[in-house]
Amino acid sequence: MALVGKKGNKPKRLKTASQRLDAAMERLEKALEAKNSGDDGAEVAALKSEVEKLTGVNKATGERLDGAIKRLKTVLKEV
Repeated sequence: MALVGKKGNKPKRLKTASQRLDAAMERLEKALEAKNSGDDGAEVAALKSEVEKLTGVNKATGERLDGAIKRLKTVLKEV
């Protein structure tokens, strides 16, 4: 998932990343509950990997939003 794009999409991308992270966590929890099958180990590993990836995307997006907010505050103080 690319983190570059239109500046107006940052809140939407953060929300989307958060929703994807929540969905991945739900799937991970369901997989852990249903681990009676031998295939569940691979699924859990895949879900953990996805959660890790989405957590990174979420963090990066949050940091970019924090930077944008700081810049806006600086500009508003100058006005």
